[in-house]
Amino acid sequence: MKRATVSALPSGVLRGPAKPGLAIAAAFLVATALPARVDAEVVGPPPQSFIEKLIAVTHARIDAAIVAKPPKLVPPKPIKLGFKLGKLATVDLGGELVALTAGDLDGDGRAELYAVTPRELIAIGIADLRTPKILGRVAFTGDATPAPPRDVVAVAVIDGATVFAAASGWQRTMRASWKDGALVAAPAEPGYMQCPGEFAVLAPGRNFFGDVQNGHYGTRCSAGFVDGDGFPLRSRAQLSLANKLDLALERCAATNLGCQVTARYDYTGIGIAWDVGDLDRNGTPELVYAGAGAPGDPDTLKVLTVGDDEKKPKLRKTFTAGGVAGIVITDIDGNGAPEAVAAVRVVGATRMDLWRVE
Repeated sequence: MKRATVSALPSGVLRGPAKPGLAIAAAFLVATALPARVDAEVVGPPPQSFIEKLIAVTHARIDAAIVAKPPKLVPPKPIKLGFKLGKLATVDLGGELVALTAGDLDGDGRAELYAVTPRELIAIGIADLRTPKILGRVAFTGDATPAPPRDVVAVAVIDGATVFAAASGWQRTMRASWKDGALVAAPAEPGYMQCPGEFAVLAPGRNFFGDVQNGHYGTRCSAGFVDGDGFPLRSRAQLSLANKLDLALERCAATNLGCQVTARYDYTGIGIAWDVGDLDRNGTPELVYAGAGAPGDPDTLKVLTVGDDEKKPKLRKTFTAGGVAGIVITDIDGNGAPEAVAAVRVVGATRMDLWRVE
């Protein structure tokens, strides 16, 4: 359900970790032209050091330059999609799937799946759609959580060339990336990454973030698609404790720059698995989501054009055995078009079935 339309509400830029050497070098170039104006031109809370102030000024000026002279807009080319669900394969993870993300981190032009179990992060290659291959796995390390929630809570988010993964049985987040052809990991700061650069704290012993009054089950940000005119779009969606999804769409002057919220939507009865992307490349994104049933109950996967009546989805598929544990929209075969992949599993099972919207 559409809640509001806003034409000029600015939104902050989602930015991953800065590259210090590059940023500092650029900052000193800017400083030669603005040595006396750094303090006055820093946007937002003042950084703690002089170098951080220079970096902040540099980022602001680079962003402004790109917004002033944005890249050439390329409208999307629609593709024909039947909006049917086809089964790809079954993968045995050796543990129960609790979170899923996807992205091309190994640089081969095709996205990998990154699955989280209570003990591991597992990279899965699906270039050959019928025979997925486990490319690597790394285990969580460090201290166990003293009083974890009864149901495992986990996240997996890609930020740049790194995937951040966390599971409620462990106190620290894992950051994993590829090095010399191998998936390697190291402990990261505590907390659960929700969107790139944004972390949340799990309520002690509970399966949600925050507190009872303002808590939520998770937040997800998506990008990489454009509107009908070719302007980059991105979305931010948060699932409330009442299983209501608050979805905001932002239109940008360039990728992640000069972004403004253009519309907000509320959807009810949403489960913990969802993603947003433009599957048919027509300039209007789709919301792919699972139902809010209890673990072990029959589950339903739906595909809905954002802004349409939620009672009229483009696809509805009921699973009588197994629930939808993860949904990703990504380019799994390297053809430039995103695909929606859903992972379905039976409660407690280590095997997951992969399905694709076709």
